[in-house]
Amino acid sequence: MLIAILFVNRNRGESLKQLIMNGLLFAIPFLILFALWMIWGSLQYHDPIGINTHEYGDPRYYFATLRPLSDVVKLLPNFYVTYWGNVSPRGTNAFSYALISLIPISACIGYLVSTR
Repeated sequence: MLIAILFVNRNRGESLKQLIMNGLLFAIPFLILFALWMIWGSLQYHDPIGINTHEYGDPRYYFATLRPLSDVVKLLPNFYVTYWGNVSPRGTNAFSYALISLIPISACIGYLVSTR
């Protein structure tokens, strides 16, 4: 998006002041969201950026050493309900997440079909 702002500014021959204003108008919402996320992480987990928030959350899925791909594939059906499944008060089953996963998969397929 910032590249688009640069191109529009160059094509319209606008001033540097207008370029800075357009960049700020684009960046302010992201800065507000990032600041709120950092405050929430600081208050809840004492980790403002969220790097260590979920490191040891579930001992079933934390491994000190890397696992072979065959072990990781066996854990994938339960992966969907580890983090986001706990957000909903009723819980969400793996079938719902499989359906949600079809959205980016179908988008990729649509993109590949349209480029042919």
